[in-house]
Amino acid sequence: MLRDKLTGKRYLLVLDDIWSESFEKWDKLRTYLMCGAQGSNVLVTTRNKTVAQTMGVGDPYVLNGLTQEESWGLLKKITFGDDTIEVNRSLESIGKKIAKKCSGIPLAIRTLGGLLQGKREEKECIDILQGAFWKLCEDEENIMPMLKLSYQNLSPQLRQCFAYCSLYPKDWEIKKDELIQLWMAQGYLECYDEKQRMEDISVTNL
Repeated sequence: MLRDKLTGKRYLLVLDDIWSESFEKWDKLRTYLMCGAQGSNVLVTTRNKTVAQTMGVGDPYVLNGLTQEESWGLLKKITFGDDTIEVNRSLESIGKKIAKKCSGIPLAIRTLGGLLQGKREEKECIDILQGAFWKLCEDEENIMPMLKLSYQNLSPQLRQCFAYCSLYPKDWEIKKDELIQLWMAQGYLECYDEKQRMEDISVTNL
């Protein structure tokens, strides 16, 4: 199917977030990609240097993370929005330390920014700054522990809705209305106000 779509055409194929280090798999895929027109290219993104070496690509382009200033700016915007007047020096100092520990990774900054939203007490921010998940991130060299923390901080209702989405295969296009009906059928949505509709609650959850 892939060969049929690419044969005789000039294409740019983006293979995003590749983790497989298998030369055999890559070599097999490469045979399907040789049918394109002259000028075709394949762009591979990965966080694994071994993958780049296995694929035999040219000189890799290393995408640097955000600077400390950019990291703090993004974290501050997500956490406090436009209400930056309320950010006292103590919270700003803690926030900058958290931003620095994110190592310039936008996804990590956005995740922690979401956790910090609405928090104005120093203790709440210090708890995140000193959280055990930072050590796990260093040991595993990824941000999955941080994402897990974000999941654990969701309400029980949202955790159910989010976990239900894992039933879909990777890269599956989920239809919003269909998902809402399935959530309702599972009893995941609760209405605490007579004026609220289940559909409105589900849209808020999304």
